[in-house]
Amino acid sequence: PTNSAELSPAGLKALKEELNIFKILFDQYKNDLRKYEKEQSDLQHISAFIQSTISTHLQSTCLIPQQTIREWLVNLRNTVGVDNDVEMTRARERYQAALRPMRSVAHWDT
Repeated sequence: PTNSAELSPAGLKALKEELNIFKILFDQYKNDLRKYEKEQSDLQHISAFIQSTISTHLQSTCLIPQQTIREWLVNLRNTVGVDNDVEMTRARERYQAALRPMRSVAHWDT
């Protein structure tokens, strides 16, 4: 049959079921495509932000074009990152310095 009017009732029912399945799958595809396009746009924004906020030296050494953004971030962390132990030590020193009273009355808030 080349026309849906030529189908038997069972064939017509099967055609409607197939059309419903197609519509559902096509809606899922459009939704997935929309999510994918948004993700790609977000990745482009992140890439542009990273490239605009770091020095040209770090761009040339850490931002290898064939790598993913995740690999860029790992490269940047390994190049300029601070060890967690060092950061904890610095935070502790800043905290201890804040607890020390000021020696000069001129530095006090009145």
